[in-house]
Parts: sequence; C-alpha cells; structure tokens
Amino acid sequence: MICLVRYSDRSFFDSLEQEPEITVCNSEKIGDVTEFNRIWPDFMEDMFIAASSRRYAAKVSPLMGFQRIYALMQCIPGSSSISCDACLR
Repeated sequence: MICLVRYSDRSFFDSLEQEPEITVCNSEKIGDVTEFNRIWPDFMEDMFIAASSRRYAAKVSPLMGFQRIYALMQCIPGSSSISCDACLR
C-alpha cells in the first residue's frame, strides 16, 4: 500500500514544493523503441492534461506485443490546475 502523510505548521494547500523527489526506473528493455517513442509524447501530454484538471489520472497505453505503459499522476487536493501541471511536468 502506498500512502502519503504530510503535515506542517503552515498551510501547504496550493503550494508547489518539488523536494523530496523519488525516481524508480524499470530495468527491463523496451521491445520496440520506435513504437515507444511514437506513443510516449502524446500519452504523457494526455496524462498531464487529465491529472492537472482532476488532480488525478491513471492510464494504460498499449504498445506492440504484450508491452504496456502504466502511468499514474496525482496532485494534492486544493492545488490549482496550474500548480498541478507545473509540478507534474
């Protein structure tokens, strides 16, 4: 289970903080790099738009064969669309 608990002695609603940042990489090879590179930009743009307007988006993009791109983006409740979009990008 993944959860986030955030607390502060000041209001943090609609504040943009980009630290700490955690990056996890998949070590498996992409089967068709050309197909991945074709799908990736539009897939991410769709995710940015959906998540910044609703504060959450989850999507699966099919690739050739059995490979898929799984994406989840989320912003804190109370954040503006602009702050959410800036943080995600």
